[in-house]
Amino acid sequence: MEKLTIKNQSELLEFLNQDYINNLFFIGDLIEFGFDDPSVKSYGFYENNKLKAAIMLFHSTLLISDPDNFISKEELIEFIKNQSVSNIIVEQECAQHINELIKKDYQIEIKQEEILVLNRPITQEGFISNFANRDDLSLIIDGRKTIEEFKGVSAQGLKLDYLQRTYDTGFYVPFIIKEQNIVASHASVACMTPKAAMIGGVYTLKEHRKKGYASDCVLNLCKWLQDKHKTPVLFFDNPLAGSVYKKIGFEHFGWLNVMILKEKGDKNEKN
Repeated sequence: MEKLTIKNQSELLEFLNQDYINNLFFIGDLIEFGFDDPSVKSYGFYENNKLKAAIMLFHSTLLISDPDNFISKEELIEFIKNQSVSNIIVEQECAQHINELIKKDYQIEIKQEEILVLNRPITQEGFISNFANRDDLSLIIDGRKTIEEFKGVSAQGLKLDYLQRTYDTGFYVPFIIKEQNIVASHASVACMTPKAAMIGGVYTLKEHRKKGYASDCVLNLCKWLQDKHKTPVLFFDNPLAGSVYKKIGFEHFGWLNVMILKEKGDKNEKN
């Protein structure tokens, strides 16, 4: 295992782009944070000077790209323990292998999210949603705070300075519908790469649901992305939301597994 630096950037991106949908978060974080941010660390695994697998540690979350199941149990367990990893994000096939490697040492809760992609071109016009202005960001936060499904999810989306910074740098792209100075519905880019973008933060206030607002925001955002030659991607674990997305043209791509780890205690607990 080798810690990667800026000199490895081209090699790492070439490796990750072989599966740019499943590696979207890895690529997006690499582009946004680079190699110098202390909260993000990337490592490569080599065979005969060829990159075979890569991992990224983002705070206590580990992203893994290991298409050939190259990473050894010893290396992975040691890394997880030394870095106090609490979550692993990995595509489904690799997740099965990772689970086998660590299940004797960790209790694992697996949350499975379906990945959808939109390949059909958006030709619709006359959207009522708009690209949000910078002044709308505090209103977006106010709306997000009322959504039950978002409670306990990343607190960064509730921090005005974070949204302003990512809005200014182009990493946060929000489309909204406003009514009486309230953001009634919202959809945004959660992660973006040169080839694809993950849509997230989709919500509609309870009193404005069943009006087609969320679909309008999502489709308008998708059109914006397609105009920039990026594939719209989203993932979810809510069947109701999934049926809505599929109705507007999203198709099944695969599964993303979020593995929540808890280290096992004494030896008796393992038996």
